[in-house]
Amino acid sequence: MPGAIMYEQIKSEMETWFKEYNNIFISQENFLFSLLNKLKDTAVGKERGYADIKTIEQFQAQTPIQHYSDLKPYIERIVAGETNVLYPEPPTHWIQTSGTTGSPKLFPYNTEFEKTFLTSGNAILDCFIYRVGSKALKILEGETLLIHASGNCGTVGTGATKKTLAFVSGWIAKHSSPENPFAPPIGIQSIEDWEERMLQTGVYYVQRNLTRVGGVTSYALMFLQEIENAFGGKLFSVLAENNPERAAELQQFYREDGKLKISRIWPNLLCLQLAGVDPYKYRSWIDENLPNSLIFQSYVGSEGVYGFQTDR
Repeated sequence: MPGAIMYEQIKSEMETWFKEYNNIFISQENFLFSLLNKLKDTAVGKERGYADIKTIEQFQAQTPIQHYSDLKPYIERIVAGETNVLYPEPPTHWIQTSGTTGSPKLFPYNTEFEKTFLTSGNAILDCFIYRVGSKALKILEGETLLIHASGNCGTVGTGATKKTLAFVSGWIAKHSSPENPFAPPIGIQSIEDWEERMLQTGVYYVQRNLTRVGGVTSYALMFLQEIENAFGGKLFSVLAENNPERAAELQQFYREDGKLKISRIWPNLLCLQLAGVDPYKYRSWIDENLPNSLIFQSYVGSEGVYGFQTDR
């Protein structure tokens, strides 16, 4: 699809979305009651009388604000093999949180939640392109790299609830495909040693047109700094095994510049989609080393996609 047509399509979709946003309270209320209808026959729905709730005030009265510790008994029941506890559908995956606000927690994902999560992620990218303008379409002409944690930390549950345990970024990476690539091949994703996985990820992507890098701010920038340092020289030797021409070219860059300039390796790297840690604390480094890249700060957690802000 030609760029101008694609941008107009994204623009039209986003303008429709923003019109709906003007009725956000109605949309949220409709979503709430559709969700209560789904949950009414679950264990938690029966305990709280969700089938009889007709107003938001009733919902607020019957669903107090809770901490994870209040929900943990329900999670433990699901882990033990019980179904229809918090949601009618059994989990398809278990996600382990990073423990940002305390000890790590378990979060059950199901098919419907997965679809909502991934759709939300695509929506904020479209919104970024809409805000920045048609030049942001170059993101779609290249590849995305998500710096991710493990997508396989074992299993959790019993019977129908026994599923793979993963960190959310590792779970997202598993949805990468040749048609929609945003993570390295599964063989690289599965490397357990972090330093080796980052080295092999670097070798893979210096041979590609990288247009977007995403992940937790500190990890994504650490990866880029390792690229600048050529992973202590290891990048050249590993790359030379399969692509000696590109290895020689990068070594020449290194000799000329005293480092591997990110903007020279990936001249089309437009978007830094960063999360978890305030990227603007690193603004001076980003401006110096990636003068043509835009910061795209995502608010994403194991619980879902919340929103974003950008330079434009």
